[in-house]
Amino acid sequence: MKQEGFTPLRQRLRRIKVVSPAFTAVELLITLFIAAAFLTSGYQLYSLIIKDGGETRSQARASNIAYDYLQRYKSNATSPCIAQTPLTDSSVVVADLSNVTVSVVVTCPYDSATSISKILVTVKYNVPQQIVSSATYSTPTSTATPITAIAAITGTTTVGSVLTAGALTPSGATATYQWQSATTSGGTYTDIPDATASTYTLVAGDAGKYLKVVATGTGDYSGAQTSAATTVVGMVVKVLVVAGGGNGGTPSNAGGGGGASGGLCYHSNKIVDGNINVAVGEAQQNSVFGDIIALAGGAGSAGSTGNNGGSGGGGGAPSSSGTTSGGTKTQNDSGGATCFGNDGGTGNYTPSFWHCGGGGGGSGDIGTAGTNYVGGVGGSGKDYSSIFGTGVGASGWFAGGGGGGGSNNTGGAGKNGGGNGSNGTGGNAVANTGSGGGGGGNTSAGGSGGSGIVLVSYPTGSMAATGGTTYTFGSDTVHKFTTVGDGTFTVQ
Repeated sequence: MKQEGFTPLRQRLRRIKVVSPAFTAVELLITLFIAAAFLTSGYQLYSLIIKDGGETRSQARASNIAYDYLQRYKSNATSPCIAQTPLTDSSVVVADLSNVTVSVVVTCPYDSATSISKILVTVKYNVPQQIVSSATYSTPTSTATPITAIAAITGTTTVGSVLTAGALTPSGATATYQWQSATTSGGTYTDIPDATASTYTLVAGDAGKYLKVVATGTGDYSGAQTSAATTVVGMVVKVLVVAGGGNGGTPSNAGGGGGASGGLCYHSNKIVDGNINVAVGEAQQNSVFGDIIALAGGAGSAGSTGNNGGSGGGGGAPSSSGTTSGGTKTQNDSGGATCFGNDGGTGNYTPSFWHCGGGGGGSGDIGTAGTNYVGGVGGSGKDYSSIFGTGVGASGWFAGGGGGGGSNNTGGAGKNGGGNGSNGTGGNAVANTGSGGGGGGNTSAGGSGGSGIVLVSYPTGSMAATGGTTYTFGSDTVHKFTTVGDGTFTVQ
């Protein structure tokens, strides 16, 4: 039976038109713009979270440092209150933070007669600089006696020496210690790691620096006191300074006197720091290392008294019967160094001895008199081969005297680099020994004195220095200055 007004479901479905959804171009652009805005905002938010998180961690770390120092100095509060500044921009090393300094200021907010102290700790860190401050009030639970002074540090300020913290006031006070150093006396002092005893042994890294020590009361004693700064810490070196030797005498008709050695100065523990002036003398010139001055050797005479000098020159034989004295040594100790020089030998003219010049004085001995037709022997030098090796000087010897000349026979022998005397031209001294030249004979020229030398030695690796040429001898580094003129030895 057919029902009117009723359409089967299948027919109704066939009449439905399916329309596919689609974006217009404008709708698509708007959608993309909104998505990009969301992405950008999300990234900025993420970056902000990360940045804020890093700054928060740094601030928390700095706050922990401030808290630690508060606790440290809180326990040192005194009764009555003593206003003080235990630390001012003291550098500390902290993981993940840079340029960290700590300042601690103790004030008396009410009255110095009260026992209440305000402790303020300021921590500066990172670049650009950030600052965290923390403060607390403290009242000591006991009536601890405050440390009011610390005496000057004692000991020699050279690497390897031991420094000792000065006595505390009041006497008998107990304290902990922290040694600090700075590059200038009035500069910023930083803690030396593990240097927490009442004594401290100076190491190579302390050279060129100044030290203080901070004493902090313990037990029945409170407060902190900082000592005065030491003098600058220096290195210790061995120094040999030898002046130029004297020339041999050139006679008119006799035996010339032998040239004297230059003065020789040796210091086994010279303290050095910074730039030290060095001057190497040629024949008959001084040599210098800082305040150590070696005097030039005296020249041998041509027929009269020998010339004075670091060592005295040999007397030249007179032209008629008689004797002439050798020159006098004028070298004295200099700049803390032990210095050496000796007088020259006598020149002779007698029917038995003819015209014989005296030998020049050496650093180790006097020159001898001319005798038995032969010029006098130069004075011996000094041996430093065990300290500087045999590759310098005359196999490690320095500052020997030149031999005196003879008119009718041979001249005297020079010693340890000194020139031999002759009845002709005198022999030249060995360069960079500071030895004297040999005296000439008859009318012949005397020999030239040897140029000087400066040697500086220290244990290899114990310090850094420049100047001259260097070589290694045993366990030491040696700086050798042989070029005539000025130079500089620099402790770096």
